[in-house]
Amino acid sequence: MHHFDAAYEMLHGLSSRYEAECEFLRSVAPIISHRRKDADLEKVHSEIVINCERFGLHKTSLIMLCTLSCLYERNDGEEPLIGRKIIKPTDSYSYEDAHNAISDLRALEMLAAINGLNIGCVAFCTRDKHLAALWCGLNISSPKWLDSQFTCSIEPDVSLFPRLSETDVAELVQELND
Repeated sequence: MHHFDAAYEMLHGLSSRYEAECEFLRSVAPIISHRRKDADLEKVHSEIVINCERFGLHKTSLIMLCTLSCLYERNDGEEPLIGRKIIKPTDSYSYEDAHNAISDLRALEMLAAINGLNIGCVAFCTRDKHLAALWCGLNISSPKWLDSQFTCSIEPDVSLFPRLSETDVAELVQELND
C-alpha cells in the first residue's frame, strides 16, 4: 500500500507542476529557438533563470536542464542537440509543443522514481536517441523515496552543455543548486 500512496503523491505533484512548466516553456522557447552568440549567453541565461523562478519551478528540474542545454549547444549546430531535440523550441511555441516536451521528460522522471521503489531492475526502451542521450547525460543516481518524497542525485554531463567546459558545467550545477 505504501507504494500506491507514494505513486499518488507523485502524480498529484506532477499535475500541479504541469501548467507552470507549460508557461515556462512558452516563455523561454522564443529566446532559445535560435542559437545565441557567446556574448549573449549570460543575458539569456539570466532571463531563463528569472522565468524559472517566476513560474515556481526548481532550477534543477529536467525542464530547466533541457532549456539550458538548448542555450549551451554547439555554435555550429552539430550534435549533440539533446535539449533542442526534446524541447523543440520555436518562436511561436504552443501548449501542444510544451505538452509533448513535458511528456518526454515525465517518462524519465517516472523511470527514476520507479527505480527508487527498490522493486528490481527497471528499464526504459525508446527509439528517441535524444531522450536516451538525456537520460545518460543526467547521470541520475541514488533514487529513493522517503515517506512520499522522491529524491535522487543528478550530475549532468558536459554532453548536455557542449559549449561549456567541465569546470563550467560544475559551476552551472552549483549555481542551480544554490
